[in-house]
Amino acid sequence: MEDLDFSRLDVALAIYDANDDPHEAELLCGVALRKDDLEAFLHDLCELAERKYGGMRFARLLDEDEDDEAMESAYVRWKSDSLSRVIEETERCLDEESRHEGR
Repeated sequence: MEDLDFSRLDVALAIYDANDDPHEAELLCGVALRKDDLEAFLHDLCELAERKYGGMRFARLLDEDEDDEAMESAYVRWKSDSLSRVIEETERCLDEESRHEGR
């Protein structure tokens, strides 16, 4: 493997899900690259998201999604994920309580 000059990688990007609890946010993706390549990288990333995954740039989304359907969908998913975490924690507590009562 060739010698890499890590000092050239002067920009670090991290992607988190904006709907996750900030206290429990999990890093989804991280990348380091040269600042000189940042604009082209972000352009290519947006192109890939649109072309391959059916995504949409925020500027277009703000122009075309007049009813904020994307935001509503994200909010519904966030509420569903939050509710699932509450239910899981409740079940864990009830299981723990049952074990204590069964001594």
